[in-house]
Amino acid sequence: FPRRPSVSPTQSKEGGTTKPTISPIGIFDTPVPTAQPASSSPTMPQSPTPASALDTVPCLDAAGYTCLRNSDFELEDPTKYKMDISLEVLDTTTADAYVSARAKWMEVITGDLSSFSSIPDDDLCSSSLPAIIDDTHICGIDEDIDGPGNILGSAGPLYIRVDEDTGKATTINGQMKFDKDDIPGMVEDGTWESVILHEMGHVFGIGTLWAYSEVVNENLVYIGYNANNVWTNDWGCDGTPPVETDGGAGTAGGHWDEECLGGELMTGYAEAPGTAMPMSTLTIASLEDMGYTVDYNTADDYDGSYTACCTSSINAIPFKPTKPPLSVSGRATAVEYGRTVLNGNQRPPKLVEDHLEENGIVYMGDRYVNVLIEENGHIYDVAVTKINE
Repeated sequence: FPRRPSVSPTQSKEGGTTKPTISPIGIFDTPVPTAQPASSSPTMPQSPTPASALDTVPCLDAAGYTCLRNSDFELEDPTKYKMDISLEVLDTTTADAYVSARAKWMEVITGDLSSFSSIPDDDLCSSSLPAIIDDTHICGIDEDIDGPGNILGSAGPLYIRVDEDTGKATTINGQMKFDKDDIPGMVEDGTWESVILHEMGHVFGIGTLWAYSEVVNENLVYIGYNANNVWTNDWGCDGTPPVETDGGAGTAGGHWDEECLGGELMTGYAEAPGTAMPMSTLTIASLEDMGYTVDYNTADDYDGSYTACCTSSINAIPFKPTKPPLSVSGRATAVEYGRTVLNGNQRPPKLVEDHLEENGIVYMGDRYVNVLIEENGHIYDVAVTKINE
């Protein structure tokens, strides 16, 4: 996951998918204000306090935890996209990052999705699911994993809705969990909000549902129309959007390529604290490829035109990674933990493998999870599937 500092959110846009005109300013140049969306500062929103955005609810069998959920929990709004969050935290101030990320993603995703009332309540949170999930619910929880360092947490979708006509998948319910011993350190060094923003993106399906929605093929080539349109027409790049292929069954196929788009939010490796990690129109286009209605004007200042993998032009600026790759043993540790998570997520008996229910629900909790791991002061995001070797 990338690290990035905090900043203010963009203003909400009208519903529907809209796109800005983007000029080739390059991610290493000084942004040209008139060439980018007005809301494009590549920083996180100022976090509202939990008291103003979240309500406290009873915790069941969660001694020492505070259970929180958004103040408009369970309220349906058929005019736009809505997300509910349920949290179980030891320090309520850490919930601010969830509030910020929720606000950002609800600006990016604009269109209403089908609601569900029959999802099994089997996520980690002890509090109940919304009676009707409109449109996505995410459980976020502090957990005792392995002490300070090493495994930091995990995230992914649990239940998804699948459009019977297009085959596109969007998330109904997902979960995020983080090691209670590592959260204070991430808060202190300024990476906590970036972690939540990035991992929430995986819950929505960025990386995690690419293959299922058939926007990335078996050769790890991105074939979705909208992201290719940004890559080739908006940015003027050659080929297709760069999907991470390094790391074997680890980060391969679950992120944008770090070596090419090192500064972008949804690459799989962390940058140093204080480094801006913008959400680009490429990431937003990927959401549209999966079936979400989006607003491109909520993108941050980012243009991939001047990265080395965009074109063979002599004006290309090569990106040189400043961190080592995750070691073989580190990858093995992340995969082992990810398999433990997947094995612990049991597919409900009524949802048979690879068969849709009549209402279009598919269980993904035992198929795919992203694992955060720290090694030698660097943080990596490893995509783990049940077919990892």
